Amino acid sequence: MESLDDLTLDQLTDAHNGWLAELDPLVGAVGYPSVDAERLVRLPGGLAGFWRTDHTDPEQPYSLWSPDAVESLAFRSASPPTATSFNRLLGAWLAARDATPTTLCVSIPALATEVIPALVSHGFAPVRATAIRLVPEDPDPTFTGIDVRAPQPSDREPLLDLLHEMHRHELVYGSSYDRPRAREHLGNYLDEAMSRPDWTWVAWRDGRAIGLLTLNPQEASDWVGPLVSLERVVYLGFAAVTSSTRHKGVGSALVRHAIRRARRANVQAVVLDHAALSPLSSTFWHRQGFRPLWHHWARAAATSSAISPSAFLGVQA
Repeated sequence: MESLDDLTLDQLTDAHNGWLAELDPLVGAVGYPSVDAERLVRLPGGLAGFWRTDHTDPEQPYSLWSPDAVESLAFRSASPPTATSFNRLLGAWLAARDATPTTLCVSIPALATEVIPALVSHGFAPVRATAIRLVPEDPDPTFTGIDVRAPQPSDREPLLDLLHEMHRHELVYGSSYDRPRAREHLGNYLDEAMSRPDWTWVAWRDGRAIGLLTLNPQEASDWVGPLVSLERVVYLGFAAVTSSTRHKGVGSALVRHAIRRARRANVQAVVLDHAALSPLSSTFWHRQGFRPLWHHWARAAATSSAISPSAFLGVQA
């Protein structure tokens, strides 16, 4: 019988996907890795980790949610890792990596709770959750107490103010970054959303915009596909409500419109990312039927224990 220590990375990946599917059937299978030998550690018992470094161009809109440089660890395990085995893996990675100041990130399935003590002991903190909601056969009726419509050109500046407010609010949770051109970057995303009025909703009250929700159609959501086991998913890009109208049903009304649109498009699920440490985001999305699929943990590499939340928009290799 072949020893677990003799498994190739491809064989280890097959075994990894086996227990992953049992743990959470909605989590997507990980792919066969192409690994630099200098960025690979293997431990006894069929456990391996490998890492890559990505650099962010601050002139690009995605830089709002990504640090200047991020080093992300992916792992393969023949069986569900324990806190002890994952602790050894993190230690081996931190000992083997170059001592380059950067943000370190590890993405784990949300239900792989056994490894949480190891992440905490090495100074990692959860910064972002990727959450999913299955699209029901018969979505809830839209809430009639809120006026919701497609965006109009005159909405652009009020909606941009709303997105900028949301972005500044989430800086404290480490899920976004204060870039000099933040408003311009948000405007790029908003213009794209407004060009798809059938996938974008504006909540309206007393002659002003008080909320926004955007879905990316399936062809614009392909990048999230590897995270999910389902074939037909759409990504929820923005959901924001003015601070003065929170807890009044505006966000829920927008979500209901979006779920009904996803149903008409024959979509199986809606996926989104939210700040893991935000008490507003976490509770709101839970009430809307979303549950965590992946948790993304991060820390600064400058010290061995200081927790420094940072977001990372990436896909587990």
